[in-house]
Amino acid sequence: MAIYFKGAKKSVVQLRKHLRRILTCLDSISGVLLLVCTASAFINVVARYVFSRPFVWGEEVSVLALVWMVYLSQGLLENDNEQLAMTALYRALGEKVRRAVDVLRCAVTVFLSGYLLYAGMVIVMRNGELNMTTQAIGFPLWIAYLVIPLALACMIMARLVHPITDAPAAEVVGMKEDEGTCSGV
Repeated sequence: MAIYFKGAKKSVVQLRKHLRRILTCLDSISGVLLLVCTASAFINVVARYVFSRPFVWGEEVSVLALVWMVYLSQGLLENDNEQLAMTALYRALGEKVRRAVDVLRCAVTVFLSGYLLYAGMVIVMRNGELNMTTQAIGFPLWIAYLVIPLALACMIMARLVHPITDAPAAEVVGMKEDEGTCSGV
């Protein structure tokens, strides 16, 4: 049961809706990156085995797209409580024990994500200072690593503004089906 100050409940619900829209957009970008990764790998395989002339950039583009694809989805997974979990064991626990596990999970998630966010920012800054780039296409590594702190910041925000519950975030917030889409931003 959440306790809100006068007028704060509406603000929290609005914040949750906006966060969900942002996270849904990042997840949509992740889907586009899956297409980029697949197309890049396919084109490179055809170029290598049919024409014996592989593209130098093909593998790097695939790897960068794959990494960004995975990280961009993490905030929405955290927001919807869809991260990997032992659901059967969790549901077998009593209500009080579940609540304690929820609070512990929230605290550990925020603490570890905060630490990794800091470490990710250090990596981004060091790569930026040293002007590090990928070997084949010369893509700046600080941009490649920027997805790590971005994803962790999204996970922290999702965990802090989303109530701890088994229900999907859209159901808790009371959103309609099309409100969580990128077009609704």
